[in-house]
Amino acid sequence: MSGVIEAISAQKRIFKQDYYAHLSDVLNELARGLPDRDTNMGRLTHWLDVRDSNFIPAEKSLEIVQVKVMGARRGQLPILYEVLKENFEFETEIISRSNKTEKEILQMADSFYRKVYNKEREYAQRIRQELPPLSLNSFLLRLGQGSTAWSTSFLILASELGINNYTIQRPKFHKIKCSPRTRKLISGTKSMGWIEIKIIG
Repeated sequence: MSGVIEAISAQKRIFKQDYYAHLSDVLNELARGLPDRDTNMGRLTHWLDVRDSNFIPAEKSLEIVQVKVMGARRGQLPILYEVLKENFEFETEIISRSNKTEKEILQMADSFYRKVYNKEREYAQRIRQELPPLSLNSFLLRLGQGSTAWSTSFLILASELGINNYTIQRPKFHKIKCSPRTRKLISGTKSMGWIEIKIIG
């Protein structure tokens, strides 16, 4: 992690986008722990409050789907998941507890997840992977199972900063250190976890 922090600091003259400075602040706070807060040392910084959404019965909002792990060495492993229905909408409230506004944080997240989307599109060209169409007037996120290591690691950032020795920390029994190879796809084709946020108030 320290190598990523140092690389971010060294590249500030080149990368002027505000989210690099924000990410550096987050990583440095995680690295030194949170002694001034009533939390466990090293926990994720509390930047946002996301309030409960409006209540919608499960029979209207959820469904069971079969997901296949594509690219696994042992074939297309089937799994059942309970997921939100496609194109489902609900309302929630987001409150910022950082020096960034809610919109600024969403813009930084959107910038990152559109890069993740482009990485997935590269993969989708090699297999029958369906990606959702993107809107220009919303903020893109990717959550939950099937979001891939692109969404949950520094792989993309390390590549942009020219860091070649960054690898994903996997369990010891995993021998793979390269980019994500498997995908969890609904019915073996449909990409999971994509959501769009729109500001309505």
